[in-house]
This record gives sequence, structure tokens and C-alpha cells, in this order.
Amino acid sequence: MLYATIVVLCLSVTFANGADVTFGPGATQNTTSGFETSIDDATRSQTLQLFSSKGVAGAREYLKKQLATNNDLPHHDLLISDWLIQSGRMPEAVQILEQLAADSPPRKDIHYTFAWIALGQGRVFDAATHVEQIQKLPFESKWSDGYRKQFTTSVRELQAKIAERRGEWKTAFELFSSLIATKPGSVSIRFGLAKSAFHTNNLDLAQKNLRLLEQAQKPLVLAEVVIAKWYDEVGDIKATEEWFRKSLQRGDPEAATKEYAMWMLREGRPTEVGNLIAGLSTDSQNRPDFKLLNVKAVQMIGDFSKTIPVLRELINADESQKAAKLHLVWALSDSDQVEERRNAISVAKSLLEQVDASNQVAIATLAWAYHKAGEQESAIDTLRNLNSNNLDRDIAFFVACIQESRGEKDLSRALYDAIIKSNGEFYHTTRMPQN
Repeated sequence: MLYATIVVLCLSVTFANGADVTFGPGATQNTTSGFETSIDDATRSQTLQLFSSKGVAGAREYLKKQLATNNDLPHHDLLISDWLIQSGRMPEAVQILEQLAADSPPRKDIHYTFAWIALGQGRVFDAATHVEQIQKLPFESKWSDGYRKQFTTSVRELQAKIAERRGEWKTAFELFSSLIATKPGSVSIRFGLAKSAFHTNNLDLAQKNLRLLEQAQKPLVLAEVVIAKWYDEVGDIKATEEWFRKSLQRGDPEAATKEYAMWMLREGRPTEVGNLIAGLSTDSQNRPDFKLLNVKAVQMIGDFSKTIPVLRELINADESQKAAKLHLVWALSDSDQVEERRNAISVAKSLLEQVDASNQVAIATLAWAYHKAGEQESAIDTLRNLNSNNLDRDIAFFVACIQESRGEKDLSRALYDAIIKSNGEFYHTTRMPQN
């Protein structure tokens, strides 16, 4: 049956690192080609104004005229696709690009744009394939020598990013090292150089470049925090903790404490989170983000009811607090009071309205609220919308519990075992079956 299919799917998933990670716009990788930087400010301003007032058609007509007098502008539809992507209209951008690719002879800049989109979506092989096509094709005959050089540099940056995503750190380091000489002010290139230096055992160079980024960026990017995260990625827990502790000695204790606390939650060390936050000033402790971190720690310890007043206070102060709503649903669903469990359903529905309707955490959380309120059929109907292959541990726990309540003992046991073997935040660890 469909429900069993959902559970079988869950057994083969890679668990996400914490419930809140699925909130937000999704991938943070840059998916635009950056071609808009090749046009002057006046042209960009006028085009964007037309783009807003007259749509794609108005912007296209204006850019066509500009192309007639500037040989170094990319194809006008490449610029338009960039702006569509930045506006969150990816399907329209891809449609324009595919039509351009079908109507035009093969062009370097078209493949370059497709490569950036693929990389931003995690399709590294596709990105590399487009780069291969770029290297085979000639430059546009009208491009100046200066623009050709600029484009070649951009392609090398793309190659460096691909090497980085593949974990080919020696290649990435060589590419970023050559690029930084020509683009010393580029944040992404300097960060790539620092990361590839770290992964090629050149910690001093990594630190040096991160310190330069600290000076250039606001809010502050703490080198120690970044290095701690890199050690965490390679599984060196001792070094991770060492660098997080170093970060606390820097000039931004709030930022360092927040990152350290989030890492402790992922490691399942909630008691230490409370102690860490207690070392901040009273004003800092009363900040919404630190209150929420304390809530998470308390829930991980197992005292859900204690967090309800704080979560309601956070939501009353800011209705858009999605993470607070999520944890409030979990707290209310755990309550011994029937009315509170009913309230959990209302909060869960409100959360689902705030996020994308396909958000897997919000869907499963609503199903959990129905289940805990005794509305089993509604819980099952809601779970039919759950189709993620990257569930977090709490969501997998909800599915296992609902499955167990339906008598599917073997499937729920297998799912519990998968949760135990996985990593990441898990707030219902004290609610797991003991045998």
C-alpha cells in the first residue's frame, strides 16, 4: 500500500542535518552566470526598469538595441535569463535558454550559462560537460581581445568551482591560486582558495585568506568558525571543537557561540549548549536566536512542555518565526493535555501556509500533529504528500511511530534502526523505543 511505500522509501534515505535545514530558498550555490557585470550601470538600470514594467519583451527589445553598438555584450537572452533566475523564475529562464540553444549555432556563452545553472543545482557532471563544449567552440568573432580574456578567466573560475564540488582539491587549489592574481577582490575566489588550501594541508595559507575575508566582509566572517566547519566536514571532531573554542576568544562572541551551539546540537550535546549560552551577556541570551537555541537544547533533553511559553513568546513577537512554529508544534504534540495537542494542528497548518506547500518537514510535522491528536486518517492522508529522499531524523521518527501504530512493526523497527545509525540533530531521542 502507499503508506508502506513511503516507509520503505525512508529506509534508504540519507538523513538531513536537522529539521530546520529544509526551510528557506533551497540551494545557496550561485546559479547565475554573472553576465550582467559585463554591462554598464546605466544599461543595467534601464533594462531592469523595463524588465519590471514591461516584462521580458520590453527588456529584450532594449537590449537588442544595445547589442548593436556593443560587441562585447553577451546575447540579450542570456542577460534576461540571469535576471529571471535572480527573481526566482527558474523555469522561465531555462525555457528561454533552451529556445536560444535551439535557434542559435552553438555558442560558448550559452554553454557557460547552462554550466552555472547545473552547478548551482548540484549537477556537477552536467556542468563539466558544458565546460568541455565551451573549450571546443570558437569565440564569437565580434568579441574583443579583452572580452575574450575576461570570458576565459570566468570559465577557469567555473572549472575551479567544479573541481571544488568534486573534491579534487589539488586541481581546485591550482586554479584558485592562478585566479586570485587576476581577481584579488573576488570573495568567492578567495574563499575557494582558502578552502582548497585547507584540503591540501596548507592551513597557514587557508587562515591567511580567511583573515583577508574577515577584513573585507561585514558581518564578520570568523576564520576559526570556518575552519571548525571544514574539520567537521572531514570528520575530525577533536579539531572541530578546538577551532570552535578558539573562535570564542575572538571579537564576536555571539557569532562564535551561535555556530558552536548549533554544532553541539548536531552532535547531540544539548546540556553543553545551555552552559555555552549562559556564558553570554544577559542581553545576548535574550536575543530570539539564542532563546530558540536554548529551546532546542531543552527539547533534545526531553522537556518539551517547558519550551511552550518561550516559543509562544517568540511567535507573538514575530509571526514569521517558522523554526519557532515548528518546535512549538512538536512541544504541543507532546503535551498530556488534549487541547494543546489540538492546538498543535492549527500551528502546523499555519506553518505549512508560510512555507512551500511541498516542504517535507512541514508536511510531516502536520501529520505528526494529527497523529498525536488521535486523527489517524488525517495523518495518513497528509503523509501521502511526503516524497523526500532526504528526511531528517525527527521526521523519520514521526513516520516510524505512525507506522508502528498501524501494526507495521517490522517496517517501523527497520526505520528506527536507520535513525540510530544516522547523524545530525534529533530532538525526539528520549522518545525512541527502548528495545
